[in-house]
Amino acid sequence: MGQASDVMDRLMAAMAAKDREALAGFVAGTNTGQLGLPTGGILPPTGKQVRVRSCDVARVEAGVITTHHAYFDQMELLGQLGLLPELSTQ
Repeated sequence: MGQASDVMDRLMAAMAAKDREALAGFVAGTNTGQLGLPTGGILPPTGKQVRVRSCDVARVEAGVITTHHAYFDQMELLGQLGLLPELSTQ
């Protein structure tokens, strides 16, 4: 989500099976810092509030997290930041 000074997570669902755990919910905050792009570019802070869906999946061995993957809806984030082009209505 870029730098955010007030990040809050809201857990909506959790599940575990054998050595895997998954958490689904929302991440919310204010975009107060730079946002790095996959191309290496940097976007300045927008100051906008965002709330995006997220999912974390982890592998746990002997009580220790050995892998962690975090997923979020990137299009939802970019749209809320006002960084997507307008869609044509024609």
